[in-house]
Amino acid sequence: KQWSLTIQPYVVKFCNREERLKSGEECMRNCCYLEPKPLIYILETGRVSNKQGSRAEVAGASVESFSGENGQAKPSKRRINRRVAVFSASQGRDFSKYLSTRLDENTVVTGNVYSGAPVQYIAEKLMSDKDLESFTMKDFVVLLGGTNNFGSLSTELDVDLVVNTIKNILGSVKSTNLILCTIPHRYDLHKNDVVNTLIKMTNTKIRDIADSSKSMLLDLYYCSRRHHTRHGLHLNKAGKIYACRELSILISSKINTRNVLAHDSIGETGGTCILDKVLMSNMSNNINKTIPDISQSLSMSLNLREDLND
Repeated sequence: KQWSLTIQPYVVKFCNREERLKSGEECMRNCCYLEPKPLIYILETGRVSNKQGSRAEVAGASVESFSGENGQAKPSKRRINRRVAVFSASQGRDFSKYLSTRLDENTVVTGNVYSGAPVQYIAEKLMSDKDLESFTMKDFVVLLGGTNNFGSLSTELDVDLVVNTIKNILGSVKSTNLILCTIPHRYDLHKNDVVNTLIKMTNTKIRDIADSSKSMLLDLYYCSRRHHTRHGLHLNKAGKIYACRELSILISSKINTRNVLAHDSIGETGGTCILDKVLMSNMSNNINKTIPDISQSLSMSLNLREDLND
């Protein structure tokens, strides 16, 4: 399988030393062969796509299996149960990779990373994404941005801009689950810096929006110093793994809640509900308890609480 990275006006091709020597003058005029170090830098900082797929950052189960030759893709037989799309600035880089390892294999996680972009630009890309038109309540959209909206000259007007942008997203994304993320603390600045003050104000309003709407909230503001890079601006690997773990818990809890509600609806229609069986079993066990047993349990609980208080 051949891979290439387009860097206008060049195309970087992956090859070994012998292939480079055999490339010829014509190929050298049209292509640029990079040494490992600059190539790794480009792969880490740029948005990379292959010749056969247009998705910039895809993890988990792929819609297509790119195992064909000459650009011919063979459809994958893996069933796609749900999709998770992450839209973020550079803070969300590699989220798709870490998140996919914590979700089931039938979940597709895509990452759309816009380095240095303010939240309104990320929101524009989110609301214009054609793939999201087919998203349902089984799928999830994650919004992570806002760090690039604030600088030393920022005011509360910038807070209102971020808040209004998020409200616009709520109005356009109604057919799927939306997960809002608060803005991480800037550890490269003093805690009382104007930027951190405005970020704190913005996060308060983001939490209010999540509470008043059907959106879920991933609070990244309380990520500790050890979750950030040495410089203090971005989340490091440990911070991203931590954030994706919390994100997977949010997604899994939503899925489990929906499954419980589905079981309840089956029970109401006359079917057998596992949850009902568990509740009835617990009620039966409680009825069979004698009063002395209950008194003894209460006494042991009170004694244990007194010991803990001492």
